[in-house]
Amino acid sequence: MRPAALLVVPLLLLSLAPLALGPGPQAWQAGRNDYRIAMRDGTVIDATMMVPAGTSADARLPAVVVIHGYGGSKDVGSARDASERGYVGFAYSTRGFGQSTGQMDVAGPKSMQDLKDLIAWLGENGPVDGARVGAIGCSYGGGHVLQLATMPDAGVATVVPCVPWSDLEQALRPNHAFKLTYTTGFYATGNGLVQDGCQPMCLDAAGTDLGRRQLYDTYDPQVHVGFASMVSGLGLGSAEQFFRERSAVYNVQDIHIPIFIIQGMSDDLFPADQALPFFDLIPTSEKKLYLGFVGHPRASGDGPEVDYVMGLAYQWFDHFLKGIGPDPVDPAHPIEVGMKPWTGSTLHLSAWPSERARFAFNTDGSLGAPGPAGVQAVVNDGLAGLQDDPVLPLLVGVPAQVPDGTPVDTLAWSLPLAQDTELLGTPRADLFLTSTGTEFQVAAKVFDVAPDGTSELVTRGIWDVPDSIPGLAQHVFFDLQPYRHAFPAGHTLDVRIAASDTPAYEPVRGQFVNVLSVGQGGSGMFLPLCPGMCAES
Repeated sequence: MRPAALLVVPLLLLSLAPLALGPGPQAWQAGRNDYRIAMRDGTVIDATMMVPAGTSADARLPAVVVIHGYGGSKDVGSARDASERGYVGFAYSTRGFGQSTGQMDVAGPKSMQDLKDLIAWLGENGPVDGARVGAIGCSYGGGHVLQLATMPDAGVATVVPCVPWSDLEQALRPNHAFKLTYTTGFYATGNGLVQDGCQPMCLDAAGTDLGRRQLYDTYDPQVHVGFASMVSGLGLGSAEQFFRERSAVYNVQDIHIPIFIIQGMSDDLFPADQALPFFDLIPTSEKKLYLGFVGHPRASGDGPEVDYVMGLAYQWFDHFLKGIGPDPVDPAHPIEVGMKPWTGSTLHLSAWPSERARFAFNTDGSLGAPGPAGVQAVVNDGLAGLQDDPVLPLLVGVPAQVPDGTPVDTLAWSLPLAQDTELLGTPRADLFLTSTGTEFQVAAKVFDVAPDGTSELVTRGIWDVPDSIPGLAQHVFFDLQPYRHAFPAGHTLDVRIAASDTPAYEPVRGQFVNVLSVGQGGSGMFLPLCPGMCAES
């Protein structure tokens, strides 16, 4: 699933209504209606309403509001898809993107006020039943939709946030380690390069730049402050309000409408840990969580799984907005989990598995029952460390999915698997560490290694210790990303530890050589493994 859109479909023009500036009553007709809608502060939002064919003048239909991903613009294709399913589809470009004016504020207070006002505008100006409005959005749009669910005056009956964040600071700076490539990439490409509606880049089919663009600042000043705080690690206290205002987790207790969350386990931007703790805190019983392999890279976004998930989303809307179809809520099994490669088979769980067995790091490189005690060092030399992501591989010269296996950089332990084995749950690193620096990082990853030596990254985690006393042993434990993965018989489960994971994460500054000693006799990994396939709970 691409982060900038819910579905990738051809842009076919239906009947085109003339542009009109809100907020006064506007005319509509069946098909496509384009509007320029003025917000409270004068920002003008570019919006499109798709009305199902044959809609009568006195009709009052359910509606689905579609919100695009970061750097995108109004998703007319998905709005049309909604109209073909019998809904009024409404898509708009959020402030600072597409043809909308204003400054982008990362789903901040101004953008959320826009969204609430646009939902009200839709009920007043379209053939819409204001009591039957839903919202769906992925990535940046998902962040809007998840926050919308926490607002009692939002004007929506149900929502489907897709690969959203729930805690923005934890998503971009997990365990104090700054996601370097993702955050700087978004910051660099989301700002105001505009020419004839092309944003952030204007290229022809061959990738050639079409010409000069006017550069202007489309970021709200708070965005600059928040980004600078994350990059520098300074002033995070003063940026706390910035993150809180954009994080639904602080208001999760206010969700009282049906909510269906879609999250990707292999999504390295907004992984499953952005959904699981949040989902448990939602007070309403009308809730569902789907965990699969959709979302941002490393997510595969297989077409059949995307189609399946979008089908679930509209089954949800059909039940809660149209009152048709079976109840999609299963209180006994509220979590549905997909598998890669997609086979159409999913697992239904009463709760995310919490059982984990501890495997020790042994001096002979084995992973299992505790063996001889020992200590081995890993060095952060400012190089690749555990880098194996498809994010900017050409920039750093490291092919995707190929870890840096230099022994001085990476320690590894192996568990050969004689039978099919499934990992389902949240692995946890349990490490005894000694650093030569006053700050250090430790990165942990789990790999599936085939008999021919090829490896696939399964899950990952990182921890940054900002205040370390050189030479003092510390007990560090942290969770890796929640995951589901099937290891075939004959494969090997590898755990690898390094003192950096660049450029995915910013390394420790000012210490290009930092020796991190791993106390193998006491260090290990908690792994949620099932012999064969894990059963439904």
